[in-house]
Amino acid sequence: MLKKVHINDAKTATFVCPRCDNTKTVDVSRYIAGCARTRVRSKCTCGWSWTSILERRKSFRIAVNLPGVYMQRGANRPMGSIPVNIVDLSSTGLRIKHGDQHGQNPSDFKLDDFISVEFYLNDHAKTHIRKTAFVKNISPQCIGAEFEAAKQRDPVIDDYLLNQRFNQMAV
Repeated sequence: MLKKVHINDAKTATFVCPRCDNTKTVDVSRYIAGCARTRVRSKCTCGWSWTSILERRKSFRIAVNLPGVYMQRGANRPMGSIPVNIVDLSSTGLRIKHGDQHGQNPSDFKLDDFISVEFYLNDHAKTHIRKTAFVKNISPQCIGAEFEAAKQRDPVIDDYLLNQRFNQMAV
């Protein structure tokens, strides 16, 4: 599996050698203009070589498997809670998946529809998260949504994401 390396606001990325944990920060501004997934080959001073993917997203996104519920809000919408599975999470939004066994499917949504989402993180405290979000992406099985206050990052979700990334790297 290729490691993702995030580009920061200064248009640099920090590469970490998977063998010796040596780090090197590099200007990657020449790769930002492209829209394609960019693979970068790196070589450490210890002699180890590896390939990374440059991640252009503003915030970290991790794959999760968290049960939750959502309510679709707005005129002429049913207001009942629909069970869903949160399949990825970032500090600015999430992607939810649900089957049609609950009477709705992604085609029931329009871009910028409001939804309310509730779920529990799988951290030690089982932290309860309740967010309002806008639908930003609709696919046959999933709905991508951006949190209403995405510019104001949630410190609880940020801490959770950081701990999850740390735990993934330690494995």
